[in-house]
Amino acid sequence: MGTAPWGDDPLSRARLNGAKEGKFNLTQVANHGTRLATVLEFRAEQAFDGEPWGLQVTIPSTAPLKKGATVFFELYIRTIGTKAESGEGRTILNLEQRGQPFTKSVSRNITAPSGGVWVRRCYSGVVKENYPAGGAQINFQLGFDRAQTIQIGGLRVVDLGLGVPPQSLPVETATSYPGREANAEWRAKASQRIEQYRKGDLTIVVVDAAGKPVNGAKVQVTMTKPDFAFGSAVAPDMIMEKNADGDRYRAWIKENCTRVVIENHLKWPAWENGLRPNAPPKQRNSTTLESLAWLNQEGIEIKGHNLIWPSWHNSPKRLEALAGDPAALRNACEDRIASALKATAPYHLVSWDVVNEAYANHNILDILGPGIMSDWFKQARREFPQGDLLYNDYAHLTSAGSSKFKGAVEKIVKDLKASGAPITGMGIQSHVGESMINPADVVAELDRLVANLQINLSITEFDAKVSDDKVHADFTRDFITVCYANPRVTSFLAWGFWETRHWIPEAAMLRKDWTERPAAKVWHDLFKCDWWTNLSGTTDAKGAWQGRGFRGLHTITVTVAGKSTVVTAQIDGQPQTVTVRLAQ
Repeated sequence: MGTAPWGDDPLSRARLNGAKEGKFNLTQVANHGTRLATVLEFRAEQAFDGEPWGLQVTIPSTAPLKKGATVFFELYIRTIGTKAESGEGRTILNLEQRGQPFTKSVSRNITAPSGGVWVRRCYSGVVKENYPAGGAQINFQLGFDRAQTIQIGGLRVVDLGLGVPPQSLPVETATSYPGREANAEWRAKASQRIEQYRKGDLTIVVVDAAGKPVNGAKVQVTMTKPDFAFGSAVAPDMIMEKNADGDRYRAWIKENCTRVVIENHLKWPAWENGLRPNAPPKQRNSTTLESLAWLNQEGIEIKGHNLIWPSWHNSPKRLEALAGDPAALRNACEDRIASALKATAPYHLVSWDVVNEAYANHNILDILGPGIMSDWFKQARREFPQGDLLYNDYAHLTSAGSSKFKGAVEKIVKDLKASGAPITGMGIQSHVGESMINPADVVAELDRLVANLQINLSITEFDAKVSDDKVHADFTRDFITVCYANPRVTSFLAWGFWETRHWIPEAAMLRKDWTERPAAKVWHDLFKCDWWTNLSGTTDAKGAWQGRGFRGLHTITVTVAGKSTVVTAQIDGQPQTVTVRLAQ
Protein backbone atom coordinates (compact mmCIF):
# COMPACT_ATOMS: atom_id res chain seq x y z
CA MET A 1 0.00 0.00 0.00
CA GLY A 2 3.00 2.29 0.37
CA THR A 3 3.91 4.79 3.06
CA ALA A 4 2.62 8.28 3.84
CA PRO A 5 5.65 10.62 3.87
CA TRP A 6 3.40 13.58 4.75
CA GLY A 7 1.43 11.74 7.42
CA ASP A 8 -2.20 10.71 7.52
CA ASP A 9 -3.58 14.26 7.37
CA PRO A 10 -1.10 16.54 5.56
CA LEU A 11 -3.43 19.54 5.36
CA SER A 12 -3.56 19.80 9.14
CA ARG A 13 0.07 21.01 9.04
CA ALA A 14 -0.26 23.46 6.15
CA ARG A 15 0.97 27.03 6.46
CA LEU A 16 0.42 30.06 4.22
CA ASN A 17 3.57 31.95 3.18
CA GLY A 18 3.69 35.30 1.41
CA ALA A 19 0.38 36.75 2.66
CA LYS A 20 0.29 40.49 3.16
CA GLU A 21 -2.10 43.30 4.05
CA GLY A 22 -4.69 40.83 5.37
CA LYS A 23 -6.03 40.30 1.85
CA PHE A 24 -4.97 36.64 1.65
CA ASN A 25 -6.12 34.18 4.28
CA LEU A 26 -5.94 30.43 4.95
CA THR A 27 -8.35 28.86 7.43
CA GLN A 28 -9.55 25.38 8.34
CA VAL A 29 -13.24 24.86 7.59
CA ALA A 30 -15.03 23.29 10.54
CA ASN A 31 -18.41 22.42 9.03
CA HIS A 32 -17.77 21.49 5.41
CA GLY A 33 -20.46 18.82 5.09
CA THR A 34 -18.10 16.11 3.83
CA ARG A 35 -16.26 13.08 5.19
CA LEU A 36 -12.92 14.68 4.37
CA ALA A 37 -10.57 14.94 7.34
CA THR A 38 -9.26 18.48 6.97
CA VAL A 39 -10.58 21.10 4.58
CA LEU A 40 -8.61 24.31 4.02
CA GLU A 41 -10.16 27.47 2.62
CA PHE A 42 -7.93 29.94 0.84
CA ARG A 43 -9.41 33.38 0.29
CA ALA A 44 -7.76 36.03 -1.88
CA GLU A 45 -9.68 39.30 -1.74
CA GLN A 46 -7.66 40.77 -4.59
CA ALA A 47 -5.26 39.73 -7.34
CA PHE A 48 -1.73 38.91 -6.19
CA ASP A 49 0.99 41.25 -7.43
CA GLY A 50 3.82 38.85 -8.10
CA GLU A 51 4.71 35.36 -9.29
CA PRO A 52 2.55 32.32 -8.37
CA TRP A 53 5.16 31.06 -5.91
CA GLY A 54 5.11 34.36 -4.06
CA LEU A 55 1.98 33.18 -2.26
CA GLN A 56 1.82 29.52 -1.36
CA VAL A 57 0.67 26.93 1.14
CA THR A 58 3.56 24.67 2.19
CA ILE A 59 3.68 21.30 3.97
CA PRO A 60 7.11 19.77 4.85
CA SER A 61 7.58 16.00 4.57
CA THR A 62 7.79 13.89 7.74
CA ALA A 63 9.61 10.88 6.24
CA PRO A 64 12.51 10.40 3.80
CA LEU A 65 11.97 9.96 0.06
CA LYS A 66 14.17 7.95 -2.31
CA LYS A 67 15.20 8.98 -5.78
CA GLY A 68 13.14 7.07 -8.35
CA ALA A 69 10.21 6.39 -6.02
CA THR A 70 6.72 6.93 -7.44
CA VAL A 71 4.46 9.20 -5.41
CA PHE A 72 0.70 9.29 -5.81
CA PHE A 73 -1.51 12.28 -4.89
CA GLU A 74 -5.25 12.42 -4.32
CA LEU A 75 -7.18 15.52 -3.31
CA TYR A 76 -10.55 17.21 -3.60
CA ILE A 77 -11.03 20.84 -4.58
CA ARG A 78 -13.89 23.22 -5.20
CA THR A 79 -14.39 26.88 -6.07
CA ILE A 80 -16.51 28.97 -3.74
CA GLY A 81 -16.12 32.17 -5.76
CA THR A 82 -13.75 33.94 -8.14
CA LYS A 83 -13.49 36.98 -10.36
CA ALA A 84 -11.83 34.91 -13.09
CA GLU A 85 -13.90 35.07 -16.26
CA SER A 86 -13.88 31.27 -16.61
CA GLY A 87 -15.46 30.95 -13.15
CA GLU A 88 -12.68 28.54 -12.16
CA GLY A 89 -10.50 28.46 -9.10
CA ARG A 90 -6.83 27.71 -9.63
CA THR A 91 -3.74 26.46 -7.84
CA ILE A 92 -0.45 24.77 -8.80
CA LEU A 93 0.53 21.65 -6.85
CA ASN A 94 4.23 20.87 -6.47
CA LEU A 95 6.35 18.21 -4.81
CA GLU A 96 9.74 19.89 -4.56
CA GLN A 97 12.99 20.17 -2.70
CA ARG A 98 12.58 22.22 0.46
CA GLY A 99 15.13 24.88 -0.36
CA GLN A 100 17.31 25.94 -3.27
CA PRO A 101 17.13 25.03 -6.10
CA PHE A 102 13.57 23.81 -5.33
CA THR A 103 13.89 20.85 -7.73
CA LYS A 104 10.37 19.76 -8.67
CA SER A 105 9.41 16.09 -8.95
CA VAL A 106 5.73 16.82 -9.57
CA SER A 107 4.13 20.04 -10.81
CA ARG A 108 0.49 20.18 -11.86
CA ASN A 109 -1.87 23.01 -12.70
CA ILE A 110 -5.16 22.33 -10.93
CA THR A 111 -8.45 23.96 -11.83
CA ALA A 112 -11.81 23.56 -10.14
CA PRO A 113 -15.13 24.37 -11.80
CA SER A 114 -17.41 27.08 -10.50
CA GLY A 115 -20.59 26.31 -8.63
CA GLY A 116 -19.13 24.97 -5.38
CA VAL A 117 -19.05 21.32 -6.50
CA TRP A 118 -16.24 19.13 -5.17
CA VAL A 119 -14.07 17.49 -7.83
CA ARG A 120 -11.47 14.77 -7.33
CA ARG A 121 -7.98 15.19 -8.73
CA CYS A 122 -5.29 12.49 -8.89
CA TYR A 123 -1.67 12.88 -9.98
CA SER A 124 1.59 10.95 -9.77
CA GLY A 125 5.26 11.45 -10.46
CA VAL A 126 8.77 10.16 -9.78
CA VAL A 127 11.01 11.64 -7.07
CA LYS A 128 14.11 13.21 -8.64
CA GLU A 129 16.46 13.27 -5.64
CA ASN A 130 17.00 11.58 -2.28
CA TYR A 131 15.42 13.65 0.50
CA PRO A 132 15.66 13.20 4.28
CA ALA A 133 12.62 13.72 6.45
CA GLY A 134 11.71 17.40 6.10
CA GLY A 135 13.89 17.72 3.00
CA ALA A 136 10.95 17.86 0.60
CA GLN A 137 7.73 19.80 0.67
CA ILE A 138 4.35 19.97 -0.97
CA ASN A 139 3.16 23.41 -1.92
CA PHE A 140 0.04 24.85 -3.44
CA GLN A 141 0.98 28.01 -5.33
CA LEU A 142 -1.76 30.65 -5.12
CA GLY A 143 -0.30 33.93 -6.39
CA PHE A 144 -2.56 34.60 -9.36
CA ASP A 145 -4.17 37.56 -11.10
CA ARG A 146 -7.56 36.97 -9.54
CA ALA A 147 -9.56 37.26 -6.40
CA GLN A 148 -10.78 33.77 -5.50
CA THR A 149 -11.95 31.53 -2.71
CA ILE A 150 -11.18 27.84 -3.05
CA GLN A 151 -11.33 24.87 -0.68
CA ILE A 152 -8.95 21.91 -0.72
CA GLY A 153 -9.63 18.75 1.27
CA GLY A 154 -8.81 15.09 1.61
CA LEU A 155 -5.17 15.39 0.53
CA ARG A 156 -3.53 11.96 0.46
CA VAL A 157 0.11 11.41 -0.53
CA VAL A 158 1.43 7.87 -0.91
CA ASP A 159 5.04 6.77 -1.53
CA LEU A 160 4.70 3.62 -3.65
CA GLY A 161 8.43 2.97 -3.79
CA LEU A 162 10.58 2.00 -6.75
CA GLY A 163 9.43 0.29 -9.91
CA VAL A 164 5.85 1.53 -10.08
CA PRO A 165 5.23 3.29 -13.42
CA PRO A 166 3.17 6.46 -12.91
CA GLN A 167 1.16 5.74 -16.05
CA SER A 168 -0.24 2.63 -14.37
CA LEU A 169 -1.93 4.74 -11.70
CA PRO A 170 -5.42 6.26 -11.84
CA VAL A 171 -5.72 9.79 -13.16
CA GLU A 172 -8.50 12.24 -12.42
CA THR A 173 -7.84 15.54 -14.16
CA ALA A 174 -9.86 17.93 -16.26
CA THR A 175 -8.96 16.07 -19.48
CA SER A 176 -12.50 15.69 -20.75
CA TYR A 177 -15.97 16.99 -20.10
CA PRO A 178 -19.45 15.60 -19.51
CA GLY A 179 -21.59 15.45 -22.61
CA ARG A 180 -18.68 14.65 -24.91
CA GLU A 181 -20.10 11.23 -25.75
CA ALA A 182 -21.04 10.63 -29.40
CA ASN A 183 -24.53 9.58 -28.34
CA ALA A 184 -25.06 12.41 -25.84
CA GLU A 185 -28.73 13.34 -25.76
CA TRP A 186 -28.14 17.02 -26.49
CA ARG A 187 -26.69 16.27 -29.96
CA ALA A 188 -29.93 15.11 -31.59
CA LYS A 189 -31.82 18.05 -30.11
CA ALA A 190 -29.21 20.52 -31.36
CA SER A 191 -29.35 19.02 -34.84
CA GLN A 192 -33.13 19.31 -34.86
CA ARG A 193 -32.97 22.93 -33.77
CA ILE A 194 -30.38 23.81 -36.41
CA GLU A 195 -32.60 22.29 -39.08
CA GLN A 196 -35.59 24.25 -37.78
CA TYR A 197 -34.06 27.62 -36.97
CA ARG A 198 -31.00 27.98 -39.22
CA LYS A 199 -32.34 26.72 -42.54
CA GLY A 200 -35.06 27.70 -44.98
CA ASP A 201 -36.78 26.45 -48.14
CA LEU A 202 -35.92 27.83 -51.55
CA THR A 203 -37.68 27.26 -54.87
CA ILE A 204 -36.03 28.33 -58.12
CA VAL A 205 -38.32 28.70 -61.13
CA VAL A 206 -36.54 29.08 -64.48
CA VAL A 207 -38.45 30.53 -67.43
CA ASP A 208 -37.38 31.56 -70.90
CA ALA A 209 -37.71 35.03 -72.38
CA ALA A 210 -41.35 34.32 -73.19
CA GLY A 211 -42.10 33.23 -69.63
CA LYS A 212 -42.35 29.50 -70.38
CA PRO A 213 -40.86 26.95 -67.92
CA VAL A 214 -37.42 25.60 -68.79
CA ASN A 215 -36.93 21.90 -68.12
CA GLY A 216 -33.46 20.52 -67.33
CA ALA A 217 -31.79 23.82 -66.47
CA LYS A 218 -28.78 23.34 -64.16
CA VAL A 219 -29.11 25.20 -60.85
CA GLN A 220 -26.27 25.97 -58.44
CA VAL A 221 -26.98 27.69 -55.09
CA THR A 222 -23.96 28.91 -53.14
CA MET A 223 -23.97 30.89 -49.92
CA THR A 224 -22.05 34.15 -50.01
CA LYS A 225 -22.88 35.51 -46.54
CA PRO A 226 -24.68 33.72 -43.71
CA ASP A 227 -27.18 35.50 -41.49
CA PHE A 228 -25.31 34.13 -38.49
CA ALA A 229 -22.09 36.11 -38.03
CA PHE A 230 -18.90 34.35 -37.04
CA GLY A 231 -15.32 35.47 -36.60
CA SER A 232 -12.67 36.53 -34.13
CA ALA A 233 -11.07 39.32 -32.18
CA VAL A 234 -8.30 40.87 -34.29
CA ALA A 235 -5.33 43.15 -33.70
CA PRO A 236 -5.11 46.22 -35.99
CA ASP A 237 -1.31 46.24 -36.09
CA MET A 238 -1.26 42.60 -37.24
CA ILE A 239 -3.81 43.33 -39.96
CA MET A 240 -1.53 46.05 -41.30
CA GLU A 241 1.74 44.12 -40.77
CA LYS A 242 3.80 43.98 -43.99
CA ASN A 243 5.49 40.61 -43.60
CA ALA A 244 4.75 36.88 -43.91
CA ASP A 245 2.96 36.73 -40.56
CA GLY A 246 0.79 39.65 -41.59
CA ASP A 247 -0.06 37.89 -44.84
CA ARG A 248 -1.09 34.74 -42.99
CA TYR A 249 -3.04 36.74 -40.41
CA ARG A 250 -5.06 38.54 -43.09
CA ALA A 251 -5.59 35.35 -45.08
CA TRP A 252 -7.04 33.54 -42.05
CA ILE A 253 -9.44 36.41 -41.35
CA LYS A 254 -10.65 36.47 -44.96
CA GLU A 255 -11.22 32.72 -45.05
CA ASN A 256 -12.72 32.23 -41.59
CA CYS A 257 -14.55 35.41 -40.54
CA THR A 258 -17.65 37.25 -41.63
CA ARG A 259 -17.40 39.56 -38.60
CA VAL A 260 -14.52 40.61 -36.36
CA VAL A 261 -14.16 42.60 -33.17
CA ILE A 262 -11.23 44.93 -32.54
CA GLU A 263 -9.58 43.33 -29.53
CA ASN A 264 -8.11 46.29 -27.65
CA HIS A 265 -7.63 49.43 -29.68
CA LEU A 266 -11.17 50.76 -29.60
CA LYS A 267 -11.23 50.52 -25.80
CA TRP A 268 -11.06 53.93 -24.18
CA PRO A 269 -7.47 53.89 -22.75
CA ALA A 270 -5.99 52.22 -25.84
CA TRP A 271 -7.88 54.59 -28.14
CA GLU A 272 -6.44 57.64 -26.37
CA ASN A 273 -2.88 56.30 -26.53
CA GLY A 274 -3.20 54.67 -29.95
CA LEU A 275 -0.74 52.27 -31.49
CA ARG A 276 1.59 55.24 -32.03
CA PRO A 277 1.43 57.12 -28.69
CA ASN A 278 4.34 59.44 -29.56
CA ALA A 279 2.75 60.59 -32.81
CA PRO A 280 0.59 63.72 -33.06
CA PRO A 281 -2.93 63.04 -31.70
CA LYS A 282 -4.55 62.76 -35.15
CA GLN A 283 -2.03 60.10 -36.19
CA ARG A 284 -2.01 57.91 -33.10
CA ASN A 285 -4.90 55.77 -34.31
CA SER A 286 -3.98 55.76 -37.97
CA THR A 287 -3.09 52.04 -37.93
CA THR A 288 -6.37 51.15 -36.25
CA LEU A 289 -8.38 53.18 -38.77
CA GLU A 290 -6.40 51.71 -41.67
CA SER A 291 -7.30 48.23 -40.39
CA LEU A 292 -10.98 49.19 -40.33
CA ALA A 293 -10.69 50.37 -43.93
CA TRP A 294 -9.09 47.06 -44.94
CA LEU A 295 -11.92 45.13 -43.27
CA ASN A 296 -14.46 47.26 -45.14
CA GLN A 297 -12.65 46.55 -48.39
CA GLU A 298 -12.83 42.80 -47.74
CA GLY A 299 -16.53 42.93 -46.85
CA ILE A 300 -15.96 41.81 -43.25
CA GLU A 301 -18.29 43.25 -40.62
CA ILE A 302 -16.80 45.05 -37.62
CA LYS A 303 -17.94 45.06 -33.99
CA GLY A 304 -16.79 47.81 -31.63
CA HIS A 305 -15.52 46.90 -28.15
CA ASN A 306 -16.20 48.88 -25.98
CA LEU A 307 -17.48 52.38 -25.28
CA ILE A 308 -17.53 52.43 -21.47
CA TRP A 309 -15.88 49.95 -19.07
CA PRO A 310 -16.90 51.77 -15.91
CA SER A 311 -13.95 51.32 -13.54
CA TRP A 312 -10.85 53.41 -12.95
CA HIS A 313 -8.65 50.47 -13.88
CA ASN A 314 -10.23 50.14 -17.33
CA SER A 315 -10.52 53.84 -18.10
CA PRO A 316 -7.86 56.45 -18.86
CA LYS A 317 -5.79 57.27 -15.78
CA ARG A 318 -6.93 60.89 -15.89
CA LEU A 319 -10.51 59.87 -15.16
CA GLU A 320 -10.05 58.99 -11.48
CA ALA A 321 -9.04 62.61 -10.82
CA LEU A 322 -12.65 63.53 -11.70
CA ALA A 323 -14.12 61.42 -8.88
CA GLY A 324 -14.94 64.53 -6.88
CA ASP A 325 -16.59 66.31 -9.83
CA PRO A 326 -19.58 64.24 -11.06
CA ALA A 327 -20.49 66.76 -13.75
CA ALA A 328 -17.01 66.64 -15.25
CA LEU A 329 -16.99 62.84 -15.02
CA ARG A 330 -20.33 62.66 -16.81
CA ASN A 331 -19.07 65.01 -19.54
CA ALA A 332 -15.92 62.92 -20.00
CA CYS A 333 -17.99 59.78 -20.56
CA GLU A 334 -20.31 61.55 -22.99
CA ASP A 335 -17.32 62.94 -24.89
CA ARG A 336 -15.84 59.45 -25.07
CA ILE A 337 -19.01 58.00 -26.62
CA ALA A 338 -19.40 60.87 -29.07
CA SER A 339 -15.78 60.91 -30.21
CA ALA A 340 -15.46 57.13 -30.62
CA LEU A 341 -18.65 56.85 -32.64
CA LYS A 342 -17.79 59.86 -34.80
CA ALA A 343 -14.27 58.61 -35.57
CA THR A 344 -15.47 55.12 -36.54
CA ALA A 345 -18.62 56.20 -38.42
CA PRO A 346 -16.96 56.14 -41.86
CA TYR A 347 -16.17 52.44 -41.38
CA HIS A 348 -19.77 51.28 -40.91
CA LEU A 349 -19.45 49.22 -37.75
CA VAL A 350 -22.41 46.89 -37.23
CA SER A 351 -22.36 46.63 -33.43
CA TRP A 352 -20.94 48.17 -30.26
CA ASP A 353 -20.56 46.98 -26.68
CA VAL A 354 -21.88 50.13 -25.03
CA VAL A 355 -21.15 48.99 -21.46
CA ASN A 356 -18.75 46.24 -20.42
CA GLU A 357 -18.75 44.25 -17.16
CA ALA A 358 -20.59 46.80 -15.05
CA TYR A 359 -21.18 44.53 -12.04
CA ALA A 360 -17.49 43.88 -11.39
CA ASN A 361 -16.34 47.31 -12.64
CA HIS A 362 -18.41 50.05 -11.07
CA ASN A 363 -16.27 52.97 -9.84
CA ILE A 364 -17.94 55.38 -12.26
CA LEU A 365 -21.39 53.99 -11.50
CA ASP A 366 -20.81 54.49 -7.77
CA ILE A 367 -20.54 58.22 -8.47
CA LEU A 368 -22.99 58.77 -11.34
CA GLY A 369 -25.48 56.08 -10.36
CA PRO A 370 -26.40 52.92 -12.30
CA GLY A 371 -29.06 54.85 -14.24
CA ILE A 372 -26.29 56.56 -16.19
CA MET A 373 -25.94 53.37 -18.23
CA SER A 374 -29.35 54.00 -19.79
CA ASP A 375 -28.21 57.51 -20.75
CA TRP A 376 -25.10 56.06 -22.38
CA PHE A 377 -27.21 53.68 -24.47
CA LYS A 378 -29.55 56.47 -25.53
CA GLN A 379 -26.64 58.70 -26.53
CA ALA A 380 -25.06 55.82 -28.46
CA ARG A 381 -28.29 55.26 -30.38
CA ARG A 382 -28.50 58.94 -31.35
CA GLU A 383 -24.99 58.84 -32.76
CA PHE A 384 -25.04 55.23 -34.02
CA PRO A 385 -28.57 54.91 -35.39
CA GLN A 386 -28.61 51.52 -37.11
CA GLY A 387 -26.25 49.01 -35.47
CA ASP A 388 -26.68 46.73 -32.49
CA LEU A 389 -26.08 48.09 -29.00
CA LEU A 390 -24.99 45.44 -26.48
CA TYR A 391 -24.36 45.05 -22.81
CA ASN A 392 -21.38 42.67 -22.46
CA ASP A 393 -20.40 40.50 -19.48
CA TYR A 394 -18.86 37.17 -18.49
CA ALA A 395 -19.43 33.84 -16.69
CA HIS A 396 -22.90 32.87 -17.93
CA LEU A 397 -21.71 30.00 -20.11
CA THR A 398 -18.77 28.78 -18.06
CA SER A 399 -20.87 27.28 -15.28
CA ALA A 400 -24.31 25.76 -14.87
CA GLY A 401 -27.19 27.11 -12.82
CA SER A 402 -27.87 30.43 -11.18
CA SER A 403 -25.51 32.46 -9.02
CA LYS A 404 -25.41 35.84 -7.32
CA PHE A 405 -23.21 37.16 -10.12
CA LYS A 406 -25.49 35.95 -12.90
CA GLY A 407 -28.54 37.36 -11.16
CA ALA A 408 -26.89 40.76 -10.79
CA VAL A 409 -25.86 40.87 -14.45
CA GLU A 410 -29.33 39.88 -15.60
CA LYS A 411 -30.80 42.63 -13.42
CA ILE A 412 -28.59 45.16 -15.22
CA VAL A 413 -30.05 44.06 -18.56
CA LYS A 414 -33.60 44.08 -17.24
CA ASP A 415 -33.16 47.54 -15.72
CA LEU A 416 -31.78 48.85 -19.01
CA LYS A 417 -34.79 47.51 -20.88
CA ALA A 418 -37.21 48.88 -18.28
CA SER A 419 -35.62 52.33 -18.51
CA GLY A 420 -36.21 52.51 -22.25
CA ALA A 421 -32.55 52.07 -23.14
CA PRO A 422 -32.21 50.96 -26.79
CA ILE A 423 -30.34 47.78 -25.90
CA THR A 424 -30.63 45.22 -28.70
CA GLY A 425 -28.68 42.33 -27.24
CA MET A 426 -26.52 40.89 -24.50
CA GLY A 427 -22.94 39.89 -25.20
CA ILE A 428 -21.79 36.75 -23.41
CA GLN A 429 -18.06 36.30 -22.94
CA SER A 430 -17.14 32.62 -22.88
CA HIS A 431 -13.58 32.18 -21.65
CA VAL A 432 -13.43 28.50 -20.76
CA GLY A 433 -10.68 26.83 -18.75
CA GLU A 434 -9.70 23.21 -18.17
CA SER A 435 -12.98 22.65 -16.28
CA MET A 436 -15.27 22.47 -19.28
CA ILE A 437 -19.02 22.82 -18.95
CA ASN A 438 -21.39 20.14 -20.21
CA PRO A 439 -22.85 21.30 -23.56
CA ALA A 440 -26.27 20.27 -22.26
CA ASP A 441 -25.83 22.86 -19.51
CA VAL A 442 -24.98 25.50 -22.13
CA VAL A 443 -28.26 24.63 -23.87
CA ALA A 444 -30.16 25.05 -20.61
CA GLU A 445 -28.40 28.28 -19.73
CA LEU A 446 -29.08 29.87 -23.11
CA ASP A 447 -32.73 28.83 -22.97
CA ARG A 448 -33.03 30.24 -19.46
CA LEU A 449 -31.46 33.56 -20.47
CA VAL A 450 -33.72 33.94 -23.50
CA ALA A 451 -36.81 33.20 -21.42
CA ASN A 452 -35.71 35.53 -18.63
CA LEU A 453 -34.44 38.48 -20.67
CA GLN A 454 -36.32 38.22 -23.99
CA ILE A 455 -33.33 39.56 -25.84
CA ASN A 456 -30.90 38.45 -28.54
CA LEU A 457 -27.61 36.97 -27.38
CA SER A 458 -24.13 37.19 -28.90
CA ILE A 459 -21.16 35.00 -28.01
CA THR A 460 -18.52 37.71 -27.90
CA GLU A 461 -15.26 36.28 -26.52
CA PHE A 462 -14.90 32.51 -26.83
CA ASP A 463 -11.72 30.60 -26.10
CA ALA A 464 -10.89 27.36 -24.32
CA LYS A 465 -7.62 26.91 -22.41
CA VAL A 466 -7.38 23.15 -22.99
CA SER A 467 -3.97 21.58 -23.57
CA ASP A 468 -5.16 18.28 -25.06
CA ASP A 469 -5.63 18.93 -28.78
CA LYS A 470 -8.41 16.40 -29.28
CA VAL A 471 -10.39 17.54 -26.25
CA HIS A 472 -9.85 21.17 -27.28
CA ALA A 473 -11.24 20.45 -30.74
CA ASP A 474 -14.18 18.41 -29.49
CA PHE A 475 -15.18 21.02 -26.94
CA THR A 476 -14.84 23.84 -29.48
CA ARG A 477 -17.12 21.93 -31.87
CA ASP A 478 -19.70 21.12 -29.21
CA PHE A 479 -19.77 24.57 -27.62
CA ILE A 480 -20.21 26.32 -30.97
CA THR A 481 -22.88 23.81 -32.01
CA VAL A 482 -25.15 24.36 -29.02
CA CYS A 483 -24.81 28.12 -29.37
CA TYR A 484 -25.62 27.97 -33.08
CA ALA A 485 -28.65 25.80 -32.32
CA ASN A 486 -30.29 28.51 -30.22
CA PRO A 487 -32.37 30.83 -32.47
CA ARG A 488 -31.76 33.92 -30.32
CA VAL A 489 -27.97 33.65 -30.61
CA THR A 490 -27.00 35.88 -33.53
CA SER A 491 -23.21 35.67 -33.68
CA PHE A 492 -20.17 33.79 -32.41
CA LEU A 493 -16.76 35.45 -32.01
CA ALA A 494 -13.57 33.79 -30.81
CA TRP A 495 -11.23 35.94 -28.74
CA GLY A 496 -8.23 35.47 -31.01
CA PHE A 497 -6.90 32.59 -33.10
CA TRP A 498 -3.07 32.75 -33.41
CA GLU A 499 -0.87 31.75 -30.48
CA THR A 500 1.56 34.67 -30.87
CA ARG A 501 -1.27 37.23 -30.62
CA HIS A 502 -3.58 35.50 -28.16
CA TRP A 503 -4.10 36.68 -24.58
CA ILE A 504 -4.09 32.99 -23.52
CA PRO A 505 -1.61 31.31 -25.91
CA GLU A 506 -2.65 27.81 -24.81
CA ALA A 507 -6.18 28.51 -26.03
CA ALA A 508 -5.24 29.50 -29.60
CA MET A 509 -6.39 27.49 -32.62
CA LEU A 510 -3.19 28.17 -34.59
CA ARG A 511 0.32 27.59 -33.24
CA LYS A 512 3.16 30.10 -33.46
CA ASP A 513 4.38 28.53 -36.71
CA TRP A 514 0.86 28.76 -38.17
CA THR A 515 0.25 25.01 -38.07
CA GLU A 516 -3.30 24.21 -37.13
CA ARG A 517 -4.46 22.64 -33.92
CA PRO A 518 -7.44 20.37 -34.65
CA ALA A 519 -9.83 23.05 -33.38
CA ALA A 520 -8.92 25.25 -36.36
CA LYS A 521 -10.25 22.60 -38.73
CA VAL A 522 -13.36 22.21 -36.60
CA TRP A 523 -13.94 25.97 -36.85
CA HIS A 524 -13.54 26.05 -40.62
CA ASP A 525 -15.54 22.90 -41.27
CA LEU A 526 -18.52 24.00 -39.17
CA PHE A 527 -18.93 27.41 -40.72
CA LYS A 528 -17.67 26.84 -44.26
CA CYS A 529 -18.83 23.25 -44.85
CA ASP A 530 -21.40 21.89 -42.41
CA TRP A 531 -23.38 25.15 -42.15
CA TRP A 532 -22.64 26.60 -45.59
CA THR A 533 -25.13 26.15 -48.43
CA ASN A 534 -23.74 24.54 -51.57
CA LEU A 535 -26.59 22.90 -53.50
CA SER A 536 -27.11 21.89 -57.12
CA GLY A 537 -29.75 20.22 -59.26
CA THR A 538 -31.87 20.53 -62.40
CA THR A 539 -35.30 21.97 -62.99
CA ASP A 540 -38.33 19.73 -63.62
CA ALA A 541 -40.98 19.97 -66.32
CA LYS A 542 -42.48 22.96 -64.54
CA GLY A 543 -39.11 24.73 -64.62
CA ALA A 544 -38.80 24.35 -60.85
CA TRP A 545 -36.05 23.18 -58.51
CA GLN A 546 -36.47 23.00 -54.74
CA GLY A 547 -33.88 22.86 -51.99
CA ARG A 548 -33.26 23.71 -48.35
CA GLY A 549 -30.30 25.83 -47.37
CA PHE A 550 -28.87 27.80 -44.51
CA ARG A 551 -30.25 31.27 -43.94
CA GLY A 552 -28.32 34.06 -45.57
CA LEU A 553 -27.42 35.64 -48.88
CA HIS A 554 -26.84 33.32 -51.83
CA THR A 555 -25.72 33.38 -55.44
CA ILE A 556 -27.93 31.41 -57.83
CA THR A 557 -26.38 30.32 -61.09
CA VAL A 558 -28.67 28.89 -63.76
CA THR A 559 -27.01 27.29 -66.78
CA VAL A 560 -28.77 26.33 -70.02
CA ALA A 561 -26.95 25.32 -73.20
CA GLY A 562 -23.64 26.53 -71.82
CA LYS A 563 -24.92 30.02 -70.98
CA SER A 564 -25.24 31.08 -67.34
CA THR A 565 -27.52 33.58 -65.65
CA VAL A 566 -26.58 34.74 -62.14
CA VAL A 567 -28.94 36.27 -59.55
CA THR A 568 -28.87 36.69 -55.78
CA ALA A 569 -31.42 35.52 -53.24
CA GLN A 570 -31.97 35.51 -49.49
CA ILE A 571 -32.93 32.33 -47.67
CA ASP A 572 -34.73 33.02 -44.41
CA GLY A 573 -37.37 31.56 -42.15
CA GLN A 574 -40.15 31.79 -44.72
CA PRO A 575 -40.23 29.72 -47.95
CA GLN A 576 -38.75 31.76 -50.78
CA THR A 577 -39.47 31.49 -54.51
CA VAL A 578 -37.07 33.09 -56.99
CA THR A 579 -37.95 33.31 -60.68
CA VAL A 580 -35.01 33.42 -63.05
CA ARG A 581 -35.89 34.71 -66.53
CA LEU A 582 -33.41 33.78 -69.20
CA ALA A 583 -32.42 36.24 -71.87
CA GLN A 584 -33.10 35.42 -75.50
